[in-house]
Amino acid sequence: MYDWVRPRIAVPTHGMRRHLMEHANLARDMGVPETVTPRNGDLVRLAPGPAQIIDEVPSGRLYVDGGMLVTEAGEAIRERRHASSNGVLVVSFVLDKGGRIVSDIDVRGIGLPGDEGTPLGDALDGLAERVEDVVRGLKGEALQDELVVEQAVARALKKASQQIWDRRPIVETIVLRL
Repeated sequence: MYDWVRPRIAVPTHGMRRHLMEHANLARDMGVPETVTPRNGDLVRLAPGPAQIIDEVPSGRLYVDGGMLVTEAGEAIRERRHASSNGVLVVSFVLDKGGRIVSDIDVRGIGLPGDEGTPLGDALDGLAERVEDVVRGLKGEALQDELVVEQAVARALKKASQQIWDRRPIVETIVLRL
């Protein structure tokens, strides 16, 4: 027959915070004299002396993404989450040296809804018209700076998308120059 040996310390290590606290309470109720309920990243010293949290170490979730180790807060993961819930718009057009649009404005949507009442193609055509209005509204040096043009187009499309779909998609603007 085995003798049950009561542990001197309990360190719950699995579950949400409230579960960890309940595990520690149960251990105390069972006669365990010391309990420590660490949070993720807490470093616990078990001996010598009383058990206690003595430091904090880096912690968090890591993902393997494309064969690389990345953090949960990494930009690629964050962008993918944003795209999955808000969609993506890609717009492209050509400007001449004077800043005039000399091509069709192509707007493509990924992950954005359309139905019989409001077909996606019609909504994208409307967004192309907004792009044209925005670019025509830019003057002088603003038309010569691709970053300014891209930002103005992205702002306008995000605002329009908010009105159409109640979403703010990722907007990728491609401006080609002649």
